[in-house]
Amino acid sequence: YQLLVAGEPQSIQSYHQQMRAQLARGERIEDLRNARPEIKLALDKAEQFLGLSAMVSVILAMVAMLLSSLPYIKQSLDTFALMRCFGASQKTVLQVLALQTLIIAFLSALAGVLIAYFAQLGLAKLAGNLFVGTLPAASFSPVWVGLVASLAMMTAVVLPHAWQMRKLSAMNILRRETLVQPISAQAKFLPAALVMIGMIFWQAQDAKIAIATIVAMIVLCLIVVGFTYLLLFVAKSVMQLTPRSQTFATVAVGVQGLKTRLGLSTVQMIGFSMGLTVLLLLALIRSDLIRNWQASLPADAPNRFAINIQPTQITGIQQFFTQQNIQDTTVFPMVKGRLLSINEATIKPEQWPDERAKRLAEREFNLSWASDMQTDNKLVAGRWWQANEHGKPYLSLEQDLAKTLGIKLGDTLTFDVAGNPLTLTVTSLRKVDWDTMRAQLVKQYSNLTVIDVAALMQQVRGIMQKMSSTVEYVFMFSLITGLAVLYAALVATRDERVAEATLMRVFGASRRQVSIAFFTEFFFIGLIAALMATLSANTLAYYISTRVLDIPFQFNLALALWAILIASAAIPFAAWLGLRGFLNIPPRQLLNSI
Repeated sequence: YQLLVAGEPQSIQSYHQQMRAQLARGERIEDLRNARPEIKLALDKAEQFLGLSAMVSVILAMVAMLLSSLPYIKQSLDTFALMRCFGASQKTVLQVLALQTLIIAFLSALAGVLIAYFAQLGLAKLAGNLFVGTLPAASFSPVWVGLVASLAMMTAVVLPHAWQMRKLSAMNILRRETLVQPISAQAKFLPAALVMIGMIFWQAQDAKIAIATIVAMIVLCLIVVGFTYLLLFVAKSVMQLTPRSQTFATVAVGVQGLKTRLGLSTVQMIGFSMGLTVLLLLALIRSDLIRNWQASLPADAPNRFAINIQPTQITGIQQFFTQQNIQDTTVFPMVKGRLLSINEATIKPEQWPDERAKRLAEREFNLSWASDMQTDNKLVAGRWWQANEHGKPYLSLEQDLAKTLGIKLGDTLTFDVAGNPLTLTVTSLRKVDWDTMRAQLVKQYSNLTVIDVAALMQQVRGIMQKMSSTVEYVFMFSLITGLAVLYAALVATRDERVAEATLMRVFGASRRQVSIAFFTEFFFIGLIAALMATLSANTLAYYISTRVLDIPFQFNLALALWAILIASAAIPFAAWLGLRGFLNIPPRQLLNSI
């Protein structure tokens, strides 16, 4: 008998826990994840990727908030200095700053929650086609998460500056004595870094992914700083060898500007690198994940299985397949056997606390034999038998089965096969690719004679297609937050660059010379960011693909080259567009506005 249960998630979970303690011998509870391994793995990988995308979006959003806060803090300092000049107390200034921070954090979180609500409607429509019934209503928990995250990050960004303002007079603020270079004031970014680390661990829900991401970010920052110094040294040496001309002199000004604003430029390069890194990372993993799903169920996968073929019928059946132009058919010998003992110790289901282990101890196993290992199997321990070992009592086990029953290499297992004891020695452990349909269906339907699984395969293909669409949908939000980081990195130093452009115009530089200088500076910024992002993204993608998602990694040279070329051209072009309007304003007018 089977009982199908549906309802609210909390009710189902409560019922599951209650019934699990009352299961009798031979009874078990199944859901989609433990009943169908090939679908379980696909769903697990999709869930991990969606979690990774959400974590990346959180990181990018916080980096964008951090970068965009720099001009906001500078403008706020001017306002607070004037308030102090007009008699406002220090307490009043801090209260105003705290109120502004709360209002900005609340409004931004509210806007984000509204956008997210309408966005999840589209995501629910994509995922809703996978289910017979309607999806439950959206939970309110993400609303509180968004509010807390926004408030925590804004507080972490503003608090260090507010704390420093306590001991500064209005004259100190107006003279910019508080605006030290960000790269030399790491302590100011420590609260924001702690909030970001906490959000990474919370969102990742996997210590390996969280630690790998944090380590990658730290290594990326260190490499960017080191590579910047190296590039400045090389550029300076090259400039000394180039012929003296007005164009080369202007290019040298751009390189010198990178050195002069090394702190802010490094912050920008780190911001650009992080944005590009996560975009490339998700693009690489997304393509590998979807390609892996498509490869797991190819168009020519078997859709019918014949069982109980007698040895005398094998030749005739294979000839029939050949006449019907059916290629690549494989015949598997199969016999039922019940496990009696492990290392001569009689087994009992009660000796294992795990429910799956108890079921395995009670059921019959499908035993087969072959000279070569199947293509959807991978040897993880021990060795496969040689041709001269034919007939020896050797056994190869699937690794999860061995782990569940506590079986190791060298153990001896005794089976009851049709009333006859058969003792075998475990010589190897295999990993079975449950993404392929063949392994699961032979295991599940071995008692049937003929199985037509065409409809089931079509349903699985539909699930994979819907999950691919869902992955691409979530990827678009990571792309948007990545672009927000790039924009925030450009805006962060716009005022300083406008002031420098104004001084260059005052001292006789033409608009063309100013444009070349800024274009050169941002070209090097974009080049360094693109190189570091490509290196970091591929390294992190390799780790996450092979160690976390367990999918093969394939280096995409074309994507790497396009990323470097586009970033090296797009970043300086975007910076030039942002500064172009100031180049057409007379220097006197710009000086009055600084």
